[in-house]
Amino acid sequence: MNDQVNQTGEESPAESGSGTADVARKAHRNPLAWLNLVLLALVVLAANYIGCSEYYRRDLTEDQRFTISEQTVNVLQSKLVQDRKEPVKVIFAFLRSTQNYNRMYALLEEYRRYGNGKVEIECFDPLRQPNRAREISQLYGVDYRQNQVIIDARPNTSAPLKTFEDDNSERRFTRVCPGDAFVKYETSADGRTKRAVALMMEEIVTSQMIGALEGSARKLYVVVGLGGVAQDDNSPIMSLGRICNSLNLSMESLDLKKVDAVPDDAAGVLLIGPKYDLEDREIAILRKYWQDHSPVKKLAPGEAMPTEVKDDSAVPAALFVVLDPQAAKLERLSRFLREQGIRPQYDRVLLADRARAYFDIDAEFPSDSLMCMRPFWDTGTHVEGQSMSLKLEHASEMMAGMKSLQSYPLMMASEAYYGETNPDLAPRFDVLEDNKGPLCLAAAVSMGKSSENARMVVFGNTEMMAPDKIKHEQMDFIRTMLAWMTDREEFSGKTSNHDMTLKINLDSKSMSFLEFLTLIAMPWGALIIALIIWNTRRH
Repeated sequence: MNDQVNQTGEESPAESGSGTADVARKAHRNPLAWLNLVLLALVVLAANYIGCSEYYRRDLTEDQRFTISEQTVNVLQSKLVQDRKEPVKVIFAFLRSTQNYNRMYALLEEYRRYGNGKVEIECFDPLRQPNRAREISQLYGVDYRQNQVIIDARPNTSAPLKTFEDDNSERRFTRVCPGDAFVKYETSADGRTKRAVALMMEEIVTSQMIGALEGSARKLYVVVGLGGVAQDDNSPIMSLGRICNSLNLSMESLDLKKVDAVPDDAAGVLLIGPKYDLEDREIAILRKYWQDHSPVKKLAPGEAMPTEVKDDSAVPAALFVVLDPQAAKLERLSRFLREQGIRPQYDRVLLADRARAYFDIDAEFPSDSLMCMRPFWDTGTHVEGQSMSLKLEHASEMMAGMKSLQSYPLMMASEAYYGETNPDLAPRFDVLEDNKGPLCLAAAVSMGKSSENARMVVFGNTEMMAPDKIKHEQMDFIRTMLAWMTDREEFSGKTSNHDMTLKINLDSKSMSFLEFLTLIAMPWGALIIALIIWNTRRH
């Protein structure tokens, strides 16, 4: 009997096979199965297309080593780059065997991505591509004896570069960056070996790109002859010079005793830690420069710095003042600053409830500050050296309203600090004589309309700018202030910290505790534990 079922109730193998075949035939005849396959293929293709066109890059490394900084992004998205007809060409000529090659190449790819088609990156190995190396050498007049990066911001980047040297030649729109400067080395204590401590590529490429885009450096004049800071390797001038170079600003000396006015090509004037007061004639020169603004017209992208200007459109006058708390009171300079809304209090900011003077300050960048300071709002920094507090007040509210004077706090000390007005006595807070916290350590003033205002930045600490004391965030802060006062806010922002070593900033109290822990507590603790174990085994 073919239809007979076995005693266990299971179907025979023949019947099971015929049932599977029927299901397969039904699926073959069912058009929905093919429609499902087509829809699945469309979904896969659409997902791949969206993933290629709309994607977000995330750097998952702990130190963000493959990400460019906020300042670089601001430069790439500024009008100097985005308004160009031809993209800026960056030629990365490095041997592939170079240390950190992949990291540097990834950073340059970020330049291309944020450039929105206005930055063109070309990478090649001169050793493997000698023909291309010869073409680049003939085009730019360079010799490939070492790794280097060429930045070309000329209106026509495909034309050969003219070899003659002239201020108005196209050579000022090109920059050649040697690869040896991309890595910062530090000599060991014995002076025999060197180790790489930081990758400087982004800082160098961004600063050189700004220089190539603008063509000529703008001049900041440093007032001399007032007994200011010394010209040595640990001088604040060294730190300011490095920051100015990153913004395509050159520093020139200016003796107010020998001139009748601030030079016409001045993008700003710097007073760094004056020891002696200015004379009435010198104050009159600064006041005229501040009130009349600067006669330097705004430069279009690729336009050269003119020697004579007859245009009335001017960039704002810019003053950068750094006061020395250890200097005597400068009556005339203080009166000039007070007229603009900043009054130096000539005290020394100390931490309260201390038996001895403690000058280091845990300062904060307040949120009621300039808009260009937004990346720093409500963040802190450790300030070293003696500081003087500043008070934001106008000598005459009526005159301040007529001049459209506006003052902004830039860096503040909390209520835990106070301003000691009598440095000869032991530090002790006096409600009647001393200045109670919170205290302002740095301030800014603008005068006039927002489109054509004069701008001033005042610091109450000179030592914090020394190369051995200045912090990374403080350099970014000063760079942002220099960009703001020279009317180039698009160059502001935080920079990346591409250190290859780990640094921990400790104050004197933390260092004392660490020395006690490592030199006394840990050795004695190990000895006591060893004695306990020995005594336990002995009994």
